[in-house]
Amino acid sequence: MLDLLYDIPNQVPVFKAMRQFLREHRPPTLVATGANDEIFPEQAVRQILTDHPDAEYHALQTGHFALEDKAAEIAALMRDFLARTVPRASRLERPAPRSPGRPGATAGSHSVLTGERRP
Repeated sequence: MLDLLYDIPNQVPVFKAMRQFLREHRPPTLVATGANDEIFPEQAVRQILTDHPDAEYHALQTGHFALEDKAAEIAALMRDFLARTVPRASRLERPAPRSPGRPGATAGSHSVLTGERRP
């Protein structure tokens, strides 16, 4: 994680690509950031509204570790945001897939990012 933080100045192309994506595609976007974040200052993060004026923006009274400090508040923001932006049909509960090995067993989970299977 610290490697990423120390490498932020080299990530300018990534940030520019993200800004371009937001301008062109305008996906539903929720930003919950710390108003007192010293690594990503609130004034800089707020610039997302320049590229995506429809983004929902919340500057919480905390620092860089907003999720750790304000987990319940951010979770409530996320639930509300998803309830308003995700179509109802995609939120319906779906049964877990059955494992072919044992009757009544459910399949293990897997990581969407890596494809890694978990028991």
